[in-house]
Amino acid sequence: MRNLISSTVLSLFSLTAFAQGPAQMAYGLGVTYFMADKGSSFGSWGSNEGGYDGFNLSSNLNFDMPIWDSYYVRLGSDANYFSALTTGGSTNLAGISPHFGLGRVIAIENGQLRCGLTMGVSLIKTWEKDAIGSNTVNGGLLGGSVGIPAGISIRYEIPNNERTYYIGADYRYFMFDDGLDGVGVGNRIGYDDQMLTFSIGVVNNKKYRSKKLASLESEAAKSRAIPNLQEKLNQAKEDNTMIKDELEVAHSKVAEVNRQLDSLELVELVSFQAQEQINEAQKALKSKEVSLPPSSSGSYVVVLGSFESKSLAANYVTSRDYDLPVKMIKASNDFYRVFLGPFNSFTRAKEVLNEVSGRAWISMKN
Repeated sequence: MRNLISSTVLSLFSLTAFAQGPAQMAYGLGVTYFMADKGSSFGSWGSNEGGYDGFNLSSNLNFDMPIWDSYYVRLGSDANYFSALTTGGSTNLAGISPHFGLGRVIAIENGQLRCGLTMGVSLIKTWEKDAIGSNTVNGGLLGGSVGIPAGISIRYEIPNNERTYYIGADYRYFMFDDGLDGVGVGNRIGYDDQMLTFSIGVVNNKKYRSKKLASLESEAAKSRAIPNLQEKLNQAKEDNTMIKDELEVAHSKVAEVNRQLDSLELVELVSFQAQEQINEAQKALKSKEVSLPPSSSGSYVVVLGSFESKSLAANYVTSRDYDLPVKMIKASNDFYRVFLGPFNSFTRAKEVLNEVSGRAWISMKN
């Protein structure tokens, strides 16, 4: 029998090695229906003498670990304290029952149902107390009666905002010992003691992980993060390409604006010179001295490009190959202009403009 118990305990412990998720803790309190032998001081809910003048209380603590699909392994313990009032005194029972179990979770409407089988070892002591003092009814090993409780556990869990509550029932059948309640010790005149506990409690939302499970979850999280990082990297590359394209378009627009400014300056200068010629002609008419209009002052250049960067302008100068010398000058708008010339006449500048490629234009240089 001892070998059977040892094998059962080792088998249940070995199942915990296959835990597929963190353990969840639940704890609660309950009242116990004690199925006592005839002549026992303990009644169903309290004591035989006086009905409910005694009480049967229990508490429990369990850790459930998922192992496969909807199945789980349970490690836990029950604690019991019963007190039955008798004539001139009381009979008391107290003890703990560590247990192991295997169960299944079933999803139902508005919650879930946990049901499973358990087995463990109980250490329970019973004593009588009267006006004279206390008297131990069952001592046994380690000061108490040792039994093997086999049981069935059913629990209905109800989620509620941040907490999960449960109501449950646990049946315990104490094998190989008939003296928990102090009756039939060593004689087995009745039946093996049994308990039926109804309890309520709370499921702790905190998860309990082993080092191995925590390590596996960490590696899994890293593996899941790799595709996300790769996706973010690809997105960053696309964004960088778009930014470069937008900068290129912006530079092109700036160059176009500079060319338009140069053209406006040229129009303004030509208009100014034409107005001066008109004024001179009017003066000549008034003095009755008609003379040819003066030749336009300044010189014309053919602008090949306008650059914000001096180094880019210098590179552009060296990269052009024309029969005429290519020069560079800093304009009034702080841009560097690359040009051919100067030429003494607009006609000559126009001829050169027709010979060059690209978006060149004519500007007047004083």
